[in-house]
Amino acid sequence: MKKILAVLLVLVMVFSFVACGGGTEDTELNDDQINNEQNVDENGDQDADADTDTDTDTDADADVKDEQQNDNPKPPVADNDQDVQAPADETVAQILLKDFNSRVSADSTTMSLAEGVIANPIIQFFGGAVPMEVGGYLPGLGEGTITGYKECTSFGPMMGSIAFIGYVFELEDGVDAATFEKSLLDNADPRWQICVTADETVVDTNGNFVFFLMAPAHFDEAPVDEL
Repeated sequence: MKKILAVLLVLVMVFSFVACGGGTEDTELNDDQINNEQNVDENGDQDADADTDTDTDTDADADVKDEQQNDNPKPPVADNDQDVQAPADETVAQILLKDFNSRVSADSTTMSLAEGVIANPIIQFFGGAVPMEVGGYLPGLGEGTITGYKECTSFGPMMGSIAFIGYVFELEDGVDAATFEKSLLDNADPRWQICVTADETVVDTNGNFVFFLMAPAHFDEAPVDEL
């Protein structure tokens, strides 16, 4: 009887150990599953955080790009339908008047000014300067019609029928420049040459010197045989 009880006791203990061992393995398996699930959750959270950070960086880059575009706006696009007007070319008289004004100085004479103007590169003919008699005939202005000057030099083409004649006058002391200019304009005859007519008449005063010119607007408009 005692042997039977001892065998039964041994069997009970064996079954108890087996049951405890199985419970431990299940517990360890459960712990591993929990750890794996935690790792998955942590990785998932990390991936979500990474995606959020990426989105944040993308938004930040977009904001920076927008700010740069606002700081450096694109230049306006020209409207092709809008006409762009180029500045008009200066005429012969305007160019030579600027030349005259640039040459006037305390040492100037009517001859030095006339010679300087007629040597301008725009001149397309063989020209020269000639002193004129005070009170004598002035081509394009008449004879004895202009008074109030003490010296005069004419400049223009030495030969040929070109509608070009210029003068540099030195006024007498006390002569009103505006009155003298008016007398030149009143007596000017742009068609003093029978076959040609000057396009433009210009008069201006610089100091004690008066510039007067009748000329074509542009030399390329003059007949070829006249140049």
